[in-house]
Amino acid sequence: MVRGAAADCEQQHHHHPRQSRIHRDGLLLQYRGHFDYPTNGPKVRNETAWFTDYQGVRFVSLDANAPLGGPDQAIWLDRVLSTNPNKWTVVTFHQPLLSGSPGRDNIATRTAWLPILEKHNVDLVLQGHDHVYARGHLTKNEIDGGSNGPVYVVSNSGGKNYELAGPTNNNWVNNGARRVVGAEGVASFQRIQVQGDRLVYRSTVAHVRDGGSPQGLAVGDTLDSFTVHKDAAGTK
Repeated sequence: MVRGAAADCEQQHHHHPRQSRIHRDGLLLQYRGHFDYPTNGPKVRNETAWFTDYQGVRFVSLDANAPLGGPDQAIWLDRVLSTNPNKWTVVTFHQPLLSGSPGRDNIATRTAWLPILEKHNVDLVLQGHDHVYARGHLTKNEIDGGSNGPVYVVSNSGGKNYELAGPTNNNWVNNGARRVVGAEGVASFQRIQVQGDRLVYRSTVAHVRDGGSPQGLAVGDTLDSFTVHKDAAGTK
């Protein structure tokens, strides 16, 4: 069956060379041809790392596929956050600094970027890749039952689902962090509102895998929610 499918694929490539180039688009030329991003990132990144300011929020997007965690992006990120005139900051990239699935550990990226995100006390860090849901913070930032440091979120918006790592021996605990919320078997969408001194986050279940979620979640349920308060001086 596999060999037959491969033969069909080769035949299609033979008759449709243009389609072949699309499917073998390793440099994502088609993607970049349809989506236009700022060119204010590190020069070698070519739109895969950038930032933009919108309604009081600095959004920064990083390329977590970079070898060795992207040390050039670390230098650039430090500069972009040092010159941020906005009250709020959201950073996003794919492979998470603190993984939600067992056996995953992005050491190089965590080593390069986590100290900078903590140094500048970024408000929200949005990540994916693990096909589970996880949210938390570093334990050193805990205060009065909450945290006054960055909030790290790993979410899943697709149909693929992986196993959630256990509550005690996981990538968060092993790196000085607390996973406050964790879930598997669900896809979710996030609604984030920034108004004055508050950032309000809510994650809602959009899909549940066949067999259900171990957490008993159903479509439409609130998977997670929290609010970040910040005073006029920028203190959380």
